[in-house]
Order: sequence, then structure tokens, then C-alpha cells
Amino acid sequence: MGLREAVPIPIMGKMAILGTGTMKITSTEFKNSVGRFQDAAMRQPVEITKNGRTHTVLISAEYYELLTHGRIVRRIEDIDDETLRAIATAQVPAEYAYLDAELELDQQK
Repeated sequence: MGLREAVPIPIMGKMAILGTGTMKITSTEFKNSVGRFQDAAMRQPVEITKNGRTHTVLISAEYYELLTHGRIVRRIEDIDDETLRAIATAQVPAEYAYLDAELELDQQK
């Protein structure tokens, strides 16, 4: 998940700083402009309030994946060259070498 430049834009009369923080809207505002807020949620969480209290939070599928699985899964074709080089040259610290033996035992079962 790359950092995006923060850009202030008006959405339904509210100034949203995209790429940072959250946007807070009422459930009525959400109902009247679902598509706009779905697009906004691609850049930042959108808090939807009901009776003045946060009721629901709309987030991107990418952020949901990160929250539920602790990682983001992408196709290899979508990974930039710098990240691919970092993966290819990554080394496991020596203090964790004992984990290799555990993996080998699991594979022998």
C-alpha cells in the first residue's frame, strides 16, 4: 500500500483530505451518494454516522485484506521493480535460522 499525496477535495460540501485520516459523513449523505463515498474509501476510511455516532466504516478492499490477513496479496505483474529487487535480495537474520529446521521437520511428516 503506497503512500499517496494528501489532496484536499470537496465531497458533498465537506473538505476531505484524501490519503490521510478519515472522512466522517452521515448515513443520509452516504445513502444519497454511495458511489462518491465508495471512491473516497479507496483513498481513506469513510466513517458513516447514525444518530451522531460512528456506526459503520467503509474501507477499500486492499485495506480490508491488510486488516484481515495482515498482508496485501498482489499479482507478480503488479509489483514494482524496486520491491521485486528487495524481495530477491532479502536475507533471513541468523537468529531465526532455527526455523528452517522446523520447516524441514514439517515437510518430512
